[in-house]
Amino acid sequence: MIDLPIDPLLPEVLRALDDGRTAVVEASPGAGKTTRVPRALLSRPGGIVVLEPRRLAARMAAQRVADELGEPLGATVGYQVRFDHRVSRRTRLRFVTEGVLTRQLASDPTLSDVSMVVFDELHERHLSSDLSLALLERLRRDTRPDLALVAMSATLDHAPVVELLDAAYIHCSVQRFEVAIEHHRAPVREPLDVQVASTVRRLVRDGLSGHVLVFLPGAADIRRTAERCRAVAEQHALRVLPLHGGLSATEQDQAVAPSEQRKLILSTNVAETSLTIDDVAAVIDSGLVKVAVQRPWSTLAALETRHVSQASARQRAGRAGRTRAGRCLRLYTERELERQPAFDEPEIGRSDLCETVLALRMAGASADELKWLTPPPADALASAQRLLRALGAIDDDTITPLGRQLAQLPLHPRLGCTLVAAQARGATEEAATALAVLAEQDLRVGRRSVNLWDRVELFEQARAARFDAQRCHSLGVDHRRARVCDRLRQQLLRIADRLEPGLGSADHDAITSALACGFPDRVAKRSGTAGRSITLALADGGKATLTDEAAFDHGDFTLALEGSLGKPGEPAKVRLAAPISGDQLLDAFMDQIAERRDLRWSDGRKRVEAFSQLRYRGLVVEEVTKPAQPSAQATALLLEAARRKGGLQQLGGEMLARWLERLRFAAQTDASLPTFDEAHLAALCEGMTSFEQLQGLGHLVAAELSPQRTMLERRAPDRVRLGGGQELVVHYPTNAPPWVASYLQDFFGMAAGPQVSNESLVLHLWAPNGRAVQVTADLASFWRTHYPKLRRQLSRRYPKHHWPEEPQRAPAVRLARKLPS
Repeated sequence: MIDLPIDPLLPEVLRALDDGRTAVVEASPGAGKTTRVPRALLSRPGGIVVLEPRRLAARMAAQRVADELGEPLGATVGYQVRFDHRVSRRTRLRFVTEGVLTRQLASDPTLSDVSMVVFDELHERHLSSDLSLALLERLRRDTRPDLALVAMSATLDHAPVVELLDAAYIHCSVQRFEVAIEHHRAPVREPLDVQVASTVRRLVRDGLSGHVLVFLPGAADIRRTAERCRAVAEQHALRVLPLHGGLSATEQDQAVAPSEQRKLILSTNVAETSLTIDDVAAVIDSGLVKVAVQRPWSTLAALETRHVSQASARQRAGRAGRTRAGRCLRLYTERELERQPAFDEPEIGRSDLCETVLALRMAGASADELKWLTPPPADALASAQRLLRALGAIDDDTITPLGRQLAQLPLHPRLGCTLVAAQARGATEEAATALAVLAEQDLRVGRRSVNLWDRVELFEQARAARFDAQRCHSLGVDHRRARVCDRLRQQLLRIADRLEPGLGSADHDAITSALACGFPDRVAKRSGTAGRSITLALADGGKATLTDEAAFDHGDFTLALEGSLGKPGEPAKVRLAAPISGDQLLDAFMDQIAERRDLRWSDGRKRVEAFSQLRYRGLVVEEVTKPAQPSAQATALLLEAARRKGGLQQLGGEMLARWLERLRFAAQTDASLPTFDEAHLAALCEGMTSFEQLQGLGHLVAAELSPQRTMLERRAPDRVRLGGGQELVVHYPTNAPPWVASYLQDFFGMAAGPQVSNESLVLHLWAPNGRAVQVTADLASFWRTHYPKLRRQLSRRYPKHHWPEEPQRAPAVRLARKLPS
């Protein structure tokens, strides 16, 4: 076993822990801290957990320590990462990814089988490591003062960590080999793959004698650069190997394993820390990195390309000086580097905190009682708590059984909740596929349907084609992303094996309802259109828009799964949705559906209606409307509507109007007759629910007047009979004398007009065309003074009619025309 620069400082680390203190170790890249410090801790009793920022680092560090001990992996030393582990009952030293420790703290808050925890590469400030550090500091303070903590990094801002842990600070600054660093003199605008290819040619011309490690932002950049470098690699016998987290363990091992053939290793920042790749002669640093950023309206963290910090740039350069002298060629200027922050931005300031809040609840802790390197933002905590309550994972004070279950799953609570619900419905495989497609949103090349199930169908077709590149291309599917999607689908199925099997049937309704369980706040209902955009009302009270009708297969509801925010004040724009029916919503949220029953007035149908609503939060899922049954409340609504339309006397119909007219007139000479004001009429409306039924008020008034009908007929008769037998309707206008109207010939033979209550009626005398030629209350005077002149005019106009000279003595003439009532 070769000596490493960190070895002389190992006794100092152990003494700090023996003194009951913690230790902060800052050591240059290549010093050996990742493997030698944990191995040295094996001299102390108890279990040891080493947190690594990436799966590859955890696996390789465990392998290196096991090799140094001369033991197989999984004996004294093992590793445990998401979806993979090599441990046994004998294992004392576990290299784990940070989320593994978080879940262990959830199930065993005191870490009963662990005596030491090592935070490797703490400078990366991942959310899980910050959370674990805060929880373990509290654990040491309260119940486990014997728990030893070690924090390590090559580029750590160590002062805050030393203060937080009251730790001994141990510094190892030995640079094993010299690294010559070169920068661009001026910014270069060429594409990244072109820059890398030309830089590799330069290295070869300069006499390259070892491997080249290239740091690129992401897997897509690696693929493009590999293609661009193919010619120079073939010309100079370089083996081009990718290295990123999406590769299988075998593919990753090929990139880092010793090789006599020179390698061109195209890597993301997974090779930045904790890995030793032997014989790296040169590093090409793009100066860029993909950073996970949690944007509003995104379930999964989006990867955003950013410039690396100064600390990360030093880490990358150090990869070329671990086992030999080397060079670092930076594809950016020195001034560009000086503008970058000294250290990486902590994830806690830009991440979704749902898993953090769950872990805190499992530990019985709250964020404000912990000591943090960087406190979590209050608004992000509040947002996480709202979502977890909506998922049913927490209540006001404690974590629920579902929350405990979700805390054990290596998934965002939204996805975990969906998987749990799908398992209960017997739709696990369908859920795993849907969630994998949801996570790999760029599955399709070109225009993408907003409908999740359209993308799921494309993935299934690609899977049936065994992800053949040519056949996937014909489907418009990126075969590489489809393979990544399939690996995630298989991982989700392995996670589901931990859950209780369900008894449901795997149909489309089941998986859609399960998906709704994971996105309870994203239930959306079509509320209108604005140009090409469909506006949505969300269950949480917000607004959103989308432009694809494919989001609606079952009516007006959809699940707005992914989207983005535009300018401040603008609604979110939905990029991915899953149509959902009202029945599926009722299945998903049966215990959250509120039923509302009420009566309301319908202006359109002019009646009181009974309506029942099933509402999910602020959205009406189902509504049934029908005519209301008679009730006091229904009658009150009817009377209120009648009041707005002018009152019952206006709406009661012609029959009621006639009765009221007569009663008003008769009451002038007989106060014993009722007047039937609005209150009296309202009392007669009991049991009525519509304007149509108000037309029957006249009959009810007539029935109530039955004992007084004779008196009313005498005081204000409905009709009067003329001499020729013609009956005329008597009109009783308000504030005017009563009147009748008919053809002038009907009054022949009458010396005087009819009377009502000793009052002469006003007569509207019509010509044969039905138009009044005279209005008079004194028929005798009319015959004497006006008729002679009218007779001459009418004779000329209507020569076929008889116009006697003495009409008061002539017989009445019945015209064959219908009189208005």
